[in-house]
Amino acid sequence: TKSDLPNLFPDIAQTLHILSLENILTIVSTNIRPAIEKALVANEISKYFQQILGAETNGAKSEKISFTINQLGFKNRQVFMVGDSASDIRSARAADVQSIAVTWGFQSRTKLAKEKPDYIATFPEEIIGIIHPKSK
Repeated sequence: TKSDLPNLFPDIAQTLHILSLENILTIVSTNIRPAIEKALVANEISKYFQQILGAETNGAKSEKISFTINQLGFKNRQVFMVGDSASDIRSARAADVQSIAVTWGFQSRTKLAKEKPDYIATFPEEIIGIIHPKSK
């Protein structure tokens, strides 16, 4: 049931919609793909993601990120890892991609900041400004 799933942070669906217009969104997770898909469908946000690399995909998160970069033909520094844990930031660093720590998830802002992410977002819409800064 939907009540068994984690609640979405307000504005996340709108943020994903905007980001999906000009970006390829991929999920890299230690969770299993069916559980991820169930949550995405239940929250009506599955259409925003082109790829899911869950626990069934071999390798550490950093290896999955590198695989995706190679598969899609991006340069590492064109890629952002958005995560809510210190391990996500470390995975981004290991894959040589930019990290955006989000404070509405798994770990505290203080714990995330200790890992020195490239960016910290307190609200979903901040991610848009980080990925697509306004030209001055």
